[in-house]
Amino acid sequence: MHESAPPIVVLASASPRRTHLLTEAGVAHVVRVPPVDDAGIALPLDGASLVECLAQVKAHQVRCGAGEVVIAADTLCLLDGRVMGKPTDVQEARAMLLLLAERSHEVVTGLAIRHAGRSMGFAVSATVSLGALSGQDVEQYLGSGRWRGKAGAYDYPERLAGGWLLSCDGDPTTVSGLPMRRLLPELTSLGVRVALGSGAGR
Repeated sequence: MHESAPPIVVLASASPRRTHLLTEAGVAHVVRVPPVDDAGIALPLDGASLVECLAQVKAHQVRCGAGEVVIAADTLCLLDGRVMGKPTDVQEARAMLLLLAERSHEVVTGLAIRHAGRSMGFAVSATVSLGALSGQDVEQYLGSGRWRGKAGAYDYPERLAGGWLLSCDGDPTTVSGLPMRRLLPELTSLGVRVALGSGAGR
């Protein structure tokens, strides 16, 4: 009797950060970018409900064949209840960073998983504290263009490595756009192979 092949993981995202997180965890996957611009979707929802719904929209925009698991995600920042998504231009990115400096904010990532005709979704949050930013810090970063496509105008691990005063209460991968501590046990339960020691269940 032959053992059935593990499901193929399909990442419904063009995000290099999400691809890196899956690869780092030993999860082989393919990328199928959904033909939907979530910035153009207006929904009467906020916070966790919004990102979970947008993740579901993305997951259902890509093909899910037999033996495949589709995962999709959406991330946003919340500062005092105000949604801070991806900045559309450098002026908006600057305004976001100045608002976030020397304060704590919440980062919420919604996750959707499709497999065998079924789908599930959930949202995970983490609290990030950002220290002071000098005007030079902000302008150099804006000039790099790395703020593009980032909720809250920054990438947590990239800016942490860049010397910004950042700390995270919760799973840092939630801030990076894919809450691995929650995702990996779900994938394991579906028969997806995950590298040992990759952080599942930690």
